[in-house]
Amino acid sequence: MIEYEDLLGVPFVYGGRSKKEGFDCYGLVMEIYQRNGIVLPEYASTDKFSLIHQAIHEAKPLFIEIERPEALCVVTFKIRPPYTSHIGVVMPEVTRFIHIMMKRSVAVERLEDDCWKRRITGFFRWRN
Repeated sequence: MIEYEDLLGVPFVYGGRSKKEGFDCYGLVMEIYQRNGIVLPEYASTDKFSLIHQAIHEAKPLFIEIERPEALCVVTFKIRPPYTSHIGVVMPEVTRFIHIMMKRSVAVERLEDDCWKRRITGFFRWRN
């Protein structure tokens, strides 16, 4: 079960790791996984624009790539080509995902929406 209602509307903050101060997209994934008993590693970067790309790239060995979305798997996106630079968590009904983006707050959106479907770079299940 993914508990998330209290996260909706939390603001975006680069490097954000808390509901109180805000999240970036990887910080939100960390929060949701922690609520489900999984502690993801932290990554640090001095360049706020590469932080999320670095976290996604370095966390990939902790996940197994899967062909179709599953509840609580992560979904990655290519927002600014050529790099995968965005991540969210697939919801239990596997048609929606929760995420946060710059200049926006935590939201739930549909994977099938044109703006997201064409940007998906993969689905990943927690390895352990």
